[in-house]
Amino acid sequence: MNIQLIRNATMKMTYAGRMLLTDPMLAAKDAYKPFAGIARNPTVELPMSVEAVVKGIEGVVVSHDHPDHFDQTAREVLPKEIPVFCQTQDKARMSETGFTTVIPDGRRADPHNGQISSAGKSGRHSSGSPGSLHGKT
Repeated sequence: MNIQLIRNATMKMTYAGRMLLTDPMLAAKDAYKPFAGIARNPTVELPMSVEAVVKGIEGVVVSHDHPDHFDQTAREVLPKEIPVFCQTQDKARMSETGFTTVIPDGRRADPHNGQISSAGKSGRHSSGSPGSLHGKT
């Protein structure tokens, strides 16, 4: 496995001979209002062009459908036929956005000859009042 941190939770990961992009937040710095009232997001620029980020990827892993893990820019620039691995509760939204190969947790991906599957886990950003600001993960 090879992992390249891009920004925030966005990483390029080579696994089972396939290059995947995780949690793509591809907008320019300060494109979005603060998520927790602190600073505009993203807080830093991408270290490379959006084209370089998506070059060579064969799938996208979205841990949960929050804008800091799958933003509007990613929804616009990613090829609609690319496999998107997501949690079951996010499948409809991914499909509504136009992605044609949406693979919810627990399913194997035919585009990768069954080499890659996903397993969803529930989680939370934090406990107490800060966690309630972020919603369900």
